[in-house]
Amino acid sequence: MELCIDTATRYAGVALAEAGRIVAEASWHSRNNHTAELAPAVVGLLAETGTDARELTGIVAVIGPGGFSALRVGLGFAKGLAEPLDIPIAPVSALEVEAARHFESEAGPLLPLLEVGRDRVAWCVYERAGDEWWRTTEEQVTTVAEMVSAAPSDAVYCGEGAWHTAERLRELAADARIIALEPPTRSLAVLAALGHSALASGGVPERQTLEPNYLRPPSITMPAGRGTPPST
Repeated sequence: MELCIDTATRYAGVALAEAGRIVAEASWHSRNNHTAELAPAVVGLLAETGTDARELTGIVAVIGPGGFSALRVGLGFAKGLAEPLDIPIAPVSALEVEAARHFESEAGPLLPLLEVGRDRVAWCVYERAGDEWWRTTEEQVTTVAEMVSAAPSDAVYCGEGAWHTAERLRELAADARIIALEPPTRSLAVLAALGHSALASGGVPERQTLEPNYLRPPSITMPAGRGTPPST
């Protein structure tokens, strides 16, 4: 039994999965903060399914990119639960979850994106090679215009960010294909499958080394154009 946690954005969710298949799930739009909402959601799932936390064999956690506080809460909760149970955590990219729901229906290349504020988005590109999909660019944060300029001409834009920036994308790339689905767009079933595959492979990192993948500095740092830009 594996616990899946996604708090990358305000569209959050948790699920219990058995061998990568969803047994029970709960999703919500966070109006306050994930700190107050995550633990009750997990407790509710365990009670609903009659599952003792000691039955968990692994945790799957979205580690970013996403909101600073949201990611800290999700990964912190995962670590706090995994440590006393001595179970592994499989870290999964929010962008991979956004892209993977389209792996069977699209030929690609796929460009999943998430809004990070100030006309900036987190994004990367996935392309098919034979029967497999591979991330062919680094995950990065740029302006929407910079993303469109760097994207493959036949990229299919998808993910939560495609919904939020659809109008801007149509202005910059009139002929582009945009899968602008109303959030929530990250599927817990996809997250469970990706996480189970990672846990089954045994190649997950040590719990203590896991950190949220913010991709960008917090908003309280020095504005762009002043001082030395932080590395990403």
